[in-house]
Amino acid sequence: MPTKRNRKALLDLAIRRQVLLERIKAGQYRDFAKVFPEIEKLISAKVGGLANDLAGENRRFLTRWLGQIEKAVLKQYRGSLKLFNKDLEETAGIFAAMEAGDIAASITGTVTLSTPTARQAFNLAKVQAMSHSGETLEGFLETFAQGETKRVVSVLRRGFFQGRTNQELVREILGTRARRFQDGILNVSRRNAQAVVFTSVQHVASVGRMRTWQDNADVVKGYEWVSTLDRKTTQKCKTLDGQKFKVGEGPVPPVHIRCRSTTVADLDPKFDFLKEGRTRSGEKGPVDADLDYYDWLKNQPPGFQDQALGPVRGKLFREGGLSADRFAELQLDRNFEPLTLAEMRALEPEAFKNAGL
Repeated sequence: MPTKRNRKALLDLAIRRQVLLERIKAGQYRDFAKVFPEIEKLISAKVGGLANDLAGENRRFLTRWLGQIEKAVLKQYRGSLKLFNKDLEETAGIFAAMEAGDIAASITGTVTLSTPTARQAFNLAKVQAMSHSGETLEGFLETFAQGETKRVVSVLRRGFFQGRTNQELVREILGTRARRFQDGILNVSRRNAQAVVFTSVQHVASVGRMRTWQDNADVVKGYEWVSTLDRKTTQKCKTLDGQKFKVGEGPVPPVHIRCRSTTVADLDPKFDFLKEGRTRSGEKGPVDADLDYYDWLKNQPPGFQDQALGPVRGKLFREGGLSADRFAELQLDRNFEPLTLAEMRALEPEAFKNAGL
């Protein structure tokens, strides 16, 4: 097994890269969000430009007109996704290259590492199933585009049958000035777009790093899951924290929408590493790198534990007599899906009894 120094050296670099990645996510969302003013213009022109209220038209007109709207809105989304894919390819290449550089910089001595191209890294990201859904990246993005397009079309179709005016329909889609346009359905689409962008960027960065591991199998023997230690951490990421997998045999971030977890390469024991005393990201700043999520949570106040786990799991965590490792084992099944409280009780009835649950 690699030494603790191995883990701490690369862990520090992996967390720095994740901080950088969060900034990249925000920047790529800002670029993608430029599609929404274009959709707003399109809706204003198509709906506001009608000679009569939509409710006064016949169904044949409605079918043809809605088809035109759907085609036009979907074209806008797909155009933006095409540009977004170019950004994703660049991100995959950047993180593949940085991973190779980080490994080489952390090893004492000289080692020659293979660095995949951006195209090679992105090609793997396109075929590698996304851990949160099992979808391909292309399918995930296309589902978003079609879903948000149908959201607009459904409002217009419903408005036709409800006899609403064109002005009312425009307000429902774009929102009202009085509420700073936060009450329109396109605002929902904006939130969904941000989630999709953040999740997609996380996927290509993770898989880009994986491609580097695959190309350097003589150096990288596996990887370890690293979760952010705060109250926003999901149950899946809490439990995966610290778990080790062989390359290609375990999940990689994102395991849920907006996942912020990362991974750190687990290297062949023959490679010695440099600096000690590394830390990782925590709720109130850096914490010791050797702490896993549930070990860290043991030292937090009961109120925080309840916020992180829920009141029932929090009480079980404190009073059930379970070690942090055993509690972690009870959180997910073999497919990394959360266990219910009933399923946990069946596995550890004594712990529930100890906690008075």
